[in-house]
Amino acid sequence: MIRKKIKRKRKRKKSQKKKNKTLNIAVKDINDNVYKVEYKIENFDTEAPKIEVVNNIQITKNSKVNLSDYVTATDEKSGVESDIVFTPSTIDTTKLGEQVITATAIDKVGNQSSVNFAVKVVEKGTPIENPIAN
Repeated sequence: MIRKKIKRKRKRKKSQKKKNKTLNIAVKDINDNVYKVEYKIENFDTEAPKIEVVNNIQITKNSKVNLSDYVTATDEKSGVESDIVFTPSTIDTTKLGEQVITATAIDKVGNQSSVNFAVKVVEKGTPIENPIAN
């Protein structure tokens, strides 16, 4: 029977994380022989995903809206783990005016980022304020 023993270093706050990590593994066999291996993990991902939101989001009153059409998340090192989570999850398009939404993205190693953005519900035919130049 082989018993595995993994030494773990004390957790660091996000601001103290290093880009390189070391993993020490010690294995003891039934004759009490100990074998140690050290693995160095370089370029560890400590950056949160980047979230981009379309400017000047205006939705017509009583229309259906998919918030994912207006927000994207990218992570160049490990990739984004899953879909962006929106809080609240929907827009109440029966109420005119601005509503604030939080978009949260998590990458495959657990780094997280969030961004707040506004969605404005307007009457049909309302001109777009400050349209984005093409």
